[in-house]
Amino acid sequence: PLRWERRARWEPRDFWPDPEYPGLAEYDHASQIDLLLETRAAWPESLWIELAWSGTLYDSLRPPRENYQRGFETTRGLIDPRGAYLSGYSLWYPRRFDPPSPFSLSVDLPAGWMAVSQGRMVEGPNGERTAGSPRAGDDAADPSGAGDRAAEPPGARDAAGAASAAWDPPGAGLRRMTWDSPEPMDEIYLVAGPYTLREADHRGIAIQTFTYGRDDEELCRTYLAATGEYLDLYDDLIGPYPFPKFALVENFWQTGYGMPSFTLLGDRVLRLPFIVKTSYGHEILHNWWGNGVYVDTAEGNWCEGLTVYGADYLYKERESEAAAREYRRNQLQGYLDYVRHGRDFPLTEFRERHDAASAAIGYGKSMMLFHMLRRRLGDEAFRAGLRDFYERHLFRGATWDDLLAALAAGGEFDPEAFRAQWIERPGAPLLTLEEVDLSFSRTGGVELRYRLTQSEPLYDLAVPVRASFPDRTAESWVVKLSGPAHEETRLLQATPISLEVDPDFDICRRLHRAEVPATLSRLFGADSLTVVAGGGAGEGGGGAGEGDEAFAEICARLAGELPGQTTALRSDEELGWFDLRSSAWLLGEPRWMARVREAAPRLLALDGEGFCIGEDVFSYTTHTLACVLGHPGVPDAAVGLLLGGDPGDWPEIWRRLPHYGSYSYLVFEGGRNVAKGAWPVERSPLKVVWEGGQ
Repeated sequence: PLRWERRARWEPRDFWPDPEYPGLAEYDHASQIDLLLETRAAWPESLWIELAWSGTLYDSLRPPRENYQRGFETTRGLIDPRGAYLSGYSLWYPRRFDPPSPFSLSVDLPAGWMAVSQGRMVEGPNGERTAGSPRAGDDAADPSGAGDRAAEPPGARDAAGAASAAWDPPGAGLRRMTWDSPEPMDEIYLVAGPYTLREADHRGIAIQTFTYGRDDEELCRTYLAATGEYLDLYDDLIGPYPFPKFALVENFWQTGYGMPSFTLLGDRVLRLPFIVKTSYGHEILHNWWGNGVYVDTAEGNWCEGLTVYGADYLYKERESEAAAREYRRNQLQGYLDYVRHGRDFPLTEFRERHDAASAAIGYGKSMMLFHMLRRRLGDEAFRAGLRDFYERHLFRGATWDDLLAALAAGGEFDPEAFRAQWIERPGAPLLTLEEVDLSFSRTGGVELRYRLTQSEPLYDLAVPVRASFPDRTAESWVVKLSGPAHEETRLLQATPISLEVDPDFDICRRLHRAEVPATLSRLFGADSLTVVAGGGAGEGGGGAGEGDEAFAEICARLAGELPGQTTALRSDEELGWFDLRSSAWLLGEPRWMARVREAAPRLLALDGEGFCIGEDVFSYTTHTLACVLGHPGVPDAAVGLLLGGDPGDWPEIWRRLPHYGSYSYLVFEGGRNVAKGAWPVERSPLKVVWEGGQ
């Protein structure tokens, strides 16, 4: 005999000996129910308990907790006429926060609806039973090899099956679907809606799409084909896909979530033409990292950086060396622009991204660490370490230590020293090239003398250095830098035209401002921003003439949507060019536009009728320019310009700008982007160019 009591408030210490309270904020809506024995008898070794409960669940969509441009609207769970979304945070089923365990889920749905969860569909929307055999060569009894089923109470599965079979048939107009997850899960997802299912078999894996549109045949064929390609790619690189299916599931609000064996993408997101070639593969890879090998977050989240490196970065690497180099530079520039003024923290404290700074650390910096490890170990040893890590920790929690130990087994590096230097402390090294000189050697050749320094705190680094020549192959070498400076005289076979330190951005380090162009990320990473409305915009350059209330209203609206500590909207009469002492946005041409033209890079030409970028000519009548200039008086600051076109299009353009953080300029025709790029870097503190070089 049992009885139950509801607590006035839930007590995390009843579930964890040492709760991580910051991470439990999402459970502040929880209620705790204690099950008690009616007698003083001891609890039996195992017990099958059946619970019944009901209620309404609707937590309205709300913006991210912090102002993060790439964040999605969130909910703890809702059942809506447009669809349903329930996760472990919804507390829609009783949770004890036990170790991950298998589950079976049956759902009764309105006619025309389908449900999706982890695992394998064993009862379809029309009541049909599906076989869903395991993959050839897998352990059919236990895909994880962990023997999790044996931990269930004797007869539990029989009892569950009997209980399910004893349910009343679905009511009139309802349909039943059942999902079974033999793989141990730490939470249960339930997504439902008016879906159309399309599926195919890929080497024993069910690949599926659940979309709202019945005319999505071509779109779904594209995703199904891409799913098979990604599964083959990561099967080869890491190990067998750990689930019986992978499904693309459409959502009625904009998301980009990766769950075990499926991804939930917003209806607009999944129709963006580049998603299938970029973000989609990222979500599939999460089935190996994060949803296959779990993250033990007590020591930080390693899987986001590893997933970025194995997906987003890998695709750029396969595109070209130049694309991979640009991607690495952009990650380091994101760290420079967003992580400053007290925003830094060690990777041991990273759990998930909630703003641009946390993303730059947990995704960008972490990704660069894996790049350095791969360069140190070599491709084969690096991949062998990842395959071993995956095999040993599938469906188990893993830490940074577990991952570094697996990689260290295949190469010569000290995982403890690496952890202490890169994982446990914040920051990154800052390198400087000094005292560079050339002289002819008496024995022939050219003597190169240089001094390479790093700022405190000191790092143990292997720094690539390259000397380039006009008519022969470049010479490259690696400097072992562990102290504050390295001085060297090196004999070269000819006179170089340039000397570069870390020319391809292979080291996780803090960049010098002069190494990278001014981009939108510098503005969005600023602590404060001034917004200036250009009263002289009526002659050209977008906007409207002085006193135009509609234009002023647009400027005020855009200023109010800026992240950070934004000052009040100012006019170009009360604030001049030399009054800008921090980062700023100029909306429309200010009266002192001549000063702005002087600060523009050589690639950009601005006049009263339009603008030129290189050889491309655009008119203010039909095109809008959004661009960033370096601030001539404040090295860390930047000035953004929004000029031309119809100011009525500006709010939509403004909404899209944070997604182009790595670009210096964007050109829009209406609300459509037609050109984008970054200004060329004209000098760098880590590069010396002699006469004849570039």
